[in-house]
Amino acid sequence: AVDEGNERAKLTVDLYANRAVNVIGGYYMQLGHTDAIVFTAGLGENDANTRERILKHIEEGMGLSIDYDLNQKIHGKECLISKPDSKIAVYVIPTNEELVIARDTCRLLGL
Repeated sequence: AVDEGNERAKLTVDLYANRAVNVIGGYYMQLGHTDAIVFTAGLGENDANTRERILKHIEEGMGLSIDYDLNQKIHGKECLISKPDSKIAVYVIPTNEELVIARDTCRLLGL
């Protein structure tokens, strides 16, 4: 919908990205350091444009160096998208929530 010019969709994505920037930046300031930033599940795993929007807002302040070409190319696989000179590693890691639910169910049922 964003690509089709839907203003409400664009606003929603902007709000989501802004919230992610605030959370990442807030934790970074509270912790004083960050070992890695990981994008996973839903938009984090599947939407390169949203990842890029978030990272461009924090890269200078956090010393990130991102391979944006690689960010656009990866789909469904674990990947390090930060460059070697990045102060913080940035990963995209796919999730498998269904497998986790199935394992937890088996464990709870004693199977």
